[in-house]
Amino acid sequence: KQIFEKVLRFREYEGRPIKILLDLSTCPRYYALALVGCSLSYGIAEHISIFYAEGAYGGRSMGSAASNEYVFSKGHWRTVPVPSLQGTFDPEKKRYYLVSVGFEGPKTLQVINREDPDSISILFPQPGFIRDYVAVTEAENRELIHSYKVDDTEIIRVHAGDAVAVWKSLHEATIEKPYRDNVFYLCTGTKPHALGLALRALALGFPTVLYRVPERHNPLFVEPTGNFWRFDIQDLSSLVSTT
Repeated sequence: KQIFEKVLRFREYEGRPIKILLDLSTCPRYYALALVGCSLSYGIAEHISIFYAEGAYGGRSMGSAASNEYVFSKGHWRTVPVPSLQGTFDPEKKRYYLVSVGFEGPKTLQVINREDPDSISILFPQPGFIRDYVAVTEAENRELIHSYKVDDTEIIRVHAGDAVAVWKSLHEATIEKPYRDNVFYLCTGTKPHALGLALRALALGFPTVLYRVPERHNPLFVEPTGNFWRFDIQDLSSLVSTT
């Protein structure tokens, strides 16, 4: 709320839609996605540039390190909808979850079991920032995939850092069925994947984007890989003809 109020005041001061630069590398998903969603939904920003630096957790290669050394949170997770990305809900429809997965597969599975969806699909980070990351992510989420009988056609594989490819891949796959399902996007994977889901939700209007809130965070050493991404989002709604 505090971030949004400051941005809104600056928008009012300028008297026109503003430009925003956001460092997704250092900004928690909840705040980043809410800022993007609110700024575009309410006509606050005409252009948003988003910067992201790839990171290697604990070094440039995980090698034979145990995956539990790369756990970013402690305790149980709860889910909250991201402001401006709450979507729509019809109690007569089924519940469908598109899950962006990462290193914390068992906790993701706990959330999904608690939410009890009728069906799920997986957004999988492949290739990863580091080659070893793909194998670890597969191992961590094997039980989730097995428990919910997710076949290969229901797994969308996109580079871990490419938010635009997420949006494009989901557009081509058209896996959401709004006539049948209430659609939820659960962000437990990479930040760029979360951004891609948020952009997809903004474009469609009906999905709800969920952020997982841990009991507490587990700080980890992160080394930059030297690879960087920049995403430029332009609001073209004012250019669309109403006739």
